[in-house]
Amino acid sequence: MLPKTKHSPTHLFAIRVWNEKLEDGIHEWRGKLQVVSKEEGYYFRGWQALVELLQTLVSQDELEK
Repeated sequence: MLPKTKHSPTHLFAIRVWNEKLEDGIHEWRGKLQVVSKEEGYYFRGWQALVELLQTLVSQDELEK
């Protein structure tokens, strides 16, 4: 039997991304981040927005515990 170890809390997300064509031929990455355990969804525009959203959701979850 393996010894019991303390694990850090984990988070499960589903992320859907697509490249959307905007005016003047500009393209932008957009997506939807789904929090699987809560069935909550959040839309984002750009990779930096995704990173910030993930950081916010994870830190909020840590504060609630």
